Amino acid sequence: MASLILCEIIYPEPCPTDSDRQLDFWGNDSLQPRHPRRKKPQLAHEESIVQSNTILAKVTMAAIAGVAWFALALQLFLMVRDSDPGGVAILHAVVNYLSFFTILTNLLVAVGLSFQFLFSQSRLGRFLLRPAAQSATAVYIAVVGIIYALLLRHLWNPQGAQKLVDVLLHDVVPVTYGLFWLVFVPKATLRWRDSIQWLAYPVLYMAYTLVHGVLSGWYPYYFIDVRAIGLPHALRNASAMLVCFICMALIFVAVGRWVTRPARETA
Repeated sequence: MASLILCEIIYPEPCPTDSDRQLDFWGNDSLQPRHPRRKKPQLAHEESIVQSNTILAKVTMAAIAGVAWFALALQLFLMVRDSDPGGVAILHAVVNYLSFFTILTNLLVAVGLSFQFLFSQSRLGRFLLRPAAQSATAVYIAVVGIIYALLLRHLWNPQGAQKLVDVLLHDVVPVTYGLFWLVFVPKATLRWRDSIQWLAYPVLYMAYTLVHGVLSGWYPYYFIDVRAIGLPHALRNASAMLVCFICMALIFVAVGRWVTRPARETA
């Protein structure tokens, strides 16, 4: 009797009898009430993918990537064109081209945005969509623009196509990618320790530049030219550059945590 009363409370329709009961494939009672499953919390990188898949974000990705690819291709053409004739000279020009931090970082921007736009569901695309990866790229390209404006712009006066490349690589791409990061990249998951991890790229670049300079006798930047200023001075300048990177990284993390503070506090 008690079971019949309880059954009438649970099921508003006429109470089923034992003959009506069936077991599903897993052996569960098909007439047992089931509670709705709780929605699985969305991971940080999934939030990034959702936010970066908006139409405006995709258009922005495509535009910045297109500008970066165009500027990179034009700069390579200009360097090869201005090199001495012969295969060795062209190869030397290509190696030097890939030895500039500006080129490598703009290449990082172009490749990263291209994968996010075209292959967002691939393993590399999902990795590049992570807020930490996008924020690290924003730090690197911001340093490119700032260091060039403060230390390098006054050293030469490019004209024509070289002037166009100069503006695109050092001004347009850093500013537009910074705005892309500010508007579209989720930042709630950024942590202070991320700023330390982001130093891996500039540290590897500095090491490569010094080794390559010793072997080739050529340095892309005067402030790490061991031949001109000596190894101790070059190492001090390299250390100062790393301090600039860590400061910029801390600024980006601070901004990211500040703009997402209300969301983190209510989570």
